[in-house]
Amino acid sequence: SMTEKLYDIFPYETEFEATVLQAETQDGRLLLVLDRTLFFPNEGGQSCDKGWIAGHAVQDVNLCDDLVYHSLAADAPLRPGMQIHGKIDWAHRFSNMQQHSAEHLFSGFVHKRYGFANCGFHLSDSIATMDFDGPLSAAQIAETELSVNEAIYANVPSRAFFPSPEEAKTLSYRSKKEIEGPLRLLSFEGYDLCACCAPHVGRTGEIGLFKVQSFQRYKGGVRISYLAGKRAFLAARQQFDLLNRLFRDFSANAETLEGFVLKLREELSAAKSKALSVQEKLLRYELERCGESVLFLPDVDMNTARELITSHTKETGRNLFCFIPNDKGYRYIISTAVSDARQAQTLLQTRLHAKGGGSDRLIMGTVDAAMEEIQDVCTILSQTL
Repeated sequence: SMTEKLYDIFPYETEFEATVLQAETQDGRLLLVLDRTLFFPNEGGQSCDKGWIAGHAVQDVNLCDDLVYHSLAADAPLRPGMQIHGKIDWAHRFSNMQQHSAEHLFSGFVHKRYGFANCGFHLSDSIATMDFDGPLSAAQIAETELSVNEAIYANVPSRAFFPSPEEAKTLSYRSKKEIEGPLRLLSFEGYDLCACCAPHVGRTGEIGLFKVQSFQRYKGGVRISYLAGKRAFLAARQQFDLLNRLFRDFSANAETLEGFVLKLREELSAAKSKALSVQEKLLRYELERCGESVLFLPDVDMNTARELITSHTKETGRNLFCFIPNDKGYRYIISTAVSDARQAQTLLQTRLHAKGGGSDRLIMGTVDAAMEEIQDVCTILSQTL
């Protein structure tokens, strides 16, 4: 009672008739096995097809022991022996076909040119990534990206087929793992031959567009995030729209925008440096003029505050309990000359549910409490530390 995998042979078909072989409720879902299906399951790093069976939404599709399990709502009135009509979500299927076919072309070029193998692939509704077992430079990735788009323009046909064991021995093809059972190969004429279980476009031109989004080092090799087809077009349109808004808002164009942004960054850096200098002077003034151990300071940079507060504690031998406002209450810095500052953390945590930590001379953290509540606790701290 093996499920006939129609998606192997008819990647462009969207509707089919089938007989229910099994219908079992499990974990709040109805698991349905059919004698034949167009629904591609979660397999080979690719997410499953979406669609409907007898008008009921298919929530998930998985393959186990050559049976394809379709997951539906538990109340779907389907039982063994029933004849059903199935329909896949074509827009979702075609998008996956575009992404996966583009990955084959890119991986084929990488393997031929640089000798690296595709050792990982993940395709979902929001992510498309491919992993290679060796490093690729930015220039190599850009060159391969261009080659993929040129292969798309060439509009060559694809071919999915099951070679006999004898024929398979004569073919040079890519594969991530040893194949058990029937071998299915996907060929892009003149570009790549690879073992694959998924539906693909009939001609490379249907991919439309390929664009690398980003890349990073990964397990000694590289992980590449990319988009193809409509996904790539929508992302490009979004970025063009953003650029046009920036051109308009800053009265710039493609030639002048980068220089304008760099100038803004330099001005911002100078302004931040000036602000830190002013904050440092203000904080020094507050520390020197105040004889109290408890200070409620203005909103200042925490790194600057930490350095000045610990330095002041060493110079004067004073314990300082400093609180700086933030969105949810206060950030705090408690610096002690001789006493164990961790006692203060324990009391703040017990009385005010503060969160923080540190050493015996310095603790830092946050507390969501009113000034009066903090002052009461600090009165106790001043007496005990």
